[in-house]
Amino acid sequence: MSVEIIRALEELEAEKGIPKEYMYEKLEAALMNAYRREMGGSTNVRVQINEEKYSMLRDGIPVQVRKPGGTYETRHAAVFNFKEPTQNHFLAVKEMKIHDPRYGYRKRTDIVGFVNGIPLMFVELKKQNVDVRDAYNCNYRDYVDCIPHLFHFNAFLMLSNGLEAKVGTLGSKYE
Repeated sequence: MSVEIIRALEELEAEKGIPKEYMYEKLEAALMNAYRREMGGSTNVRVQINEEKYSMLRDGIPVQVRKPGGTYETRHAAVFNFKEPTQNHFLAVKEMKIHDPRYGYRKRTDIVGFVNGIPLMFVELKKQNVDVRDAYNCNYRDYVDCIPHLFHFNAFLMLSNGLEAKVGTLGSKYE
C-alpha cells in the first residue's frame, strides 16, 4: 500500500479515532471484492466498480465504530480533504512501470496522477505523427485489459499527440 494512503489512514486515526488497521481492512476488503468481480471481465463491470469507488472517494469509506457502551455507529472516513484541498498529496508519475510476474505482463504508463495515493488520472502520449486513435486502441485498451486495478478509481483519461487530445472517463468511447 502506498505511503500516501498509510499517511492518510494515520491522520484519520488521529483525527476521528478510527483505528487505521480497521480502515485498512475495510479498504482491502472492498478492493478484493472489486478484484473478484473484475475477473468476470466485462466493461460494464469495470465501469460499475469505478462508480462504486467514486462514491467511496466522494462520500468516504463507511466504517463501523464502537461507541462507549458497546454499540456501533457508521461513520465515513474521508479519503480526500475537499474543504482544504491543499491538505491532500498530489503526485504525477512519469513512465510508471507495472509488472506482475504471475500473469507475465510488463507495462509502462506515460503519466499517472495520484491524489493521496489513489490513481485518479491516466495520460497516454504519442508523437505528433501518430494518430491519437492509436493511443486509445493500442495502449489504453491494453492497459484496461492487463492492469484493470489501475482504473478502479480512475476519474480522468487523456490521450494526446501534442496536436490533438481526447479526454474522457473509464468506459468512454473514442468519439
